[in-house]
Amino acid sequence: MVDYSKFNSIEDSDEEPIWQTEASQKYQGLSQKVLAELDEGAVSLQQRERHCHCFLDFSVDTSNLKCYEQEMLDSGAKIPENRYLGRVVIELDQVAHAPKLCENFRLLCTGERGNGVGGKRLCYQGRSLDYILPKYCVQASIPNEYSCWGSYLPDERLVLPNTSFDRPGLLAVGNHGANTNSCTFMITLNEADHLDGFNQIIGRVVRGMEVLRLIEGLPTDRKTSSYAERNVKTHWGGRPMVDVIIESCGEITEEQIAVPKPTDGDAFPAHPLDFSVKSEPSELMFAQERIREIGNEHFRSLGCMWHANVTISALKSCQSLESCGFWRVACAMSHIVHRLGDWHAR
Repeated sequence: MVDYSKFNSIEDSDEEPIWQTEASQKYQGLSQKVLAELDEGAVSLQQRERHCHCFLDFSVDTSNLKCYEQEMLDSGAKIPENRYLGRVVIELDQVAHAPKLCENFRLLCTGERGNGVGGKRLCYQGRSLDYILPKYCVQASIPNEYSCWGSYLPDERLVLPNTSFDRPGLLAVGNHGANTNSCTFMITLNEADHLDGFNQIIGRVVRGMEVLRLIEGLPTDRKTSSYAERNVKTHWGGRPMVDVIIESCGEITEEQIAVPKPTDGDAFPAHPLDFSVKSEPSELMFAQERIREIGNEHFRSLGCMWHANVTISALKSCQSLESCGFWRVACAMSHIVHRLGDWHAR
């Protein structure tokens, strides 16, 4: 087995490349067998089209956050109160189109494959996020490992009908070019159409987008703006200044996904971009009107101080809608006007 402590990357080593070692060749043989079974139809069409759900439980080292509280307040980020941030539930909804990559991610969540050719456990549990890239994505990986079969996995169908990086909450596989899909995954925090045709989408977040928004606001080591940031589409971040850990992960059934039942009826996400599915303008306008009604009910019961805080929050969310289209900004502004109108009327 290659001693990774001697070098930073495979290219820097004088030893035999990892994909030519005996251990890797054993995994390569297994990989070829599994892929051949998939291609030859040994896995039934019903199994290939099934939708499975995986979860990632995130936690953060709150003791180190005290050094960055003012910085987070200045940027408008929410400071986590507890170590446990919450659960993100992902539906692997591209199984029919990318069965190999979806199965690889599922196995990396359950950890049932044991250790890989690099000696690391093939599981995301206990791993920290590698990067937090605000308005772009969060990213994690397993160092020195390629996949559950010991090698890079090939691209399957990068271009799919009606599927693109057009919204937040999409799960994709990281790569270093064509046919180099690995243990690295990313979850988008915004539209990222520059990834279309380059990275494979294998799933979407169905619960817990608010957890990712909390993570998005955590401090990173990048202090200066990048070229991408000036392009508005993506704001480049960096490595987290505090450890954001995948405390637990695995596979769950659809029945095990807890659905919150808010007492006031407000089951809508904190941000219109965070709907688990892409919504039509009419649906978002309905949500806006319902939120306004719920806000009025809170105003009558709690007073104008709560109302003023909600209005300030709405103004802040307007500032983050710059790349979401005029009608979404108009929707948020309509929300504010309605609430201010009610406030003045009273």
